[in-house]
Amino acid sequence: MFAPLDLKNKTFTKGFRGYETEEVDKFFAQVVKDFERLYQDNIELKETVERVSAKLEYYQQMEATMQNTLVVAQETADEVKKTSEKKAQVLLDETAAKCDGMKKEAQNEAGRLLNEANAAAAQARADADTYAEKTRNDADAEAAKLRNDTEAEMNKLKSDTQQFVNKMRMAAEVEVAQLKVNSEEACKNILDKAREDAVETLAKARGQAQKTIGDADARARKMIFDAENKAGLAKNMFEDQVKKANVHRQHMINLLESQLELLKGFNEKTEE
Repeated sequence: MFAPLDLKNKTFTKGFRGYETEEVDKFFAQVVKDFERLYQDNIELKETVERVSAKLEYYQQMEATMQNTLVVAQETADEVKKTSEKKAQVLLDETAAKCDGMKKEAQNEAGRLLNEANAAAAQARADADTYAEKTRNDADAEAAKLRNDTEAEMNKLKSDTQQFVNKMRMAAEVEVAQLKVNSEEACKNILDKAREDAVETLAKARGQAQKTIGDADARARKMIFDAENKAGLAKNMFEDQVKKANVHRQHMINLLESQLELLKGFNEKTEE
């Protein structure tokens, strides 16, 4: 395969009436340029293919290694699983045995505690009964004492109350007698005052009545006077209206007579 340098250094023998040298050189120069570019691209592609092939081989090796690793890991996991299951079973057996032992110990301890609790409860019940009996006796004695004290206090209170009631009754009787005297005197004073007020009110009423009668008489006289004046004015106005009506009636009569005379003269002329 030619290299670009081989094309650049290539020379041709000149013959008679051959191709135009300048055109051939230009075309050849363009061919060399394109060939150089293609040659360089080919080199780069080869390098790329080599790199890709190397990476592919590397990845294939890695894949094989990973597959081997996965196989080993799976085998290891299976082995660990089997070992763990065996250990777990052993632990379960040991735990079950310990639980049975602890259960028996707990049952024994519970029985012992139950017996002790029953004994303590029986003793507490006996002590409670004794204390309750003593408390009941003390309460009965205290209640009897309180009952006696209460009866004595009630008797004393009843006596004091009766004395207080008698004292209050006497004071009330004295107060009632005094109130009766005061009431009679107050009633007398009120009656005298009422009589005086009645006499004064009657005098005022009489004076007011006389004044009212005088005012009413004056108003009546004034109203009569005003009515007479109005009646006189009305009479005069009526007489004036009558006079005006008579004058108007006479005027209308005269006018009608004139019209009749004219009509009569017109008829006479018409007949002629």
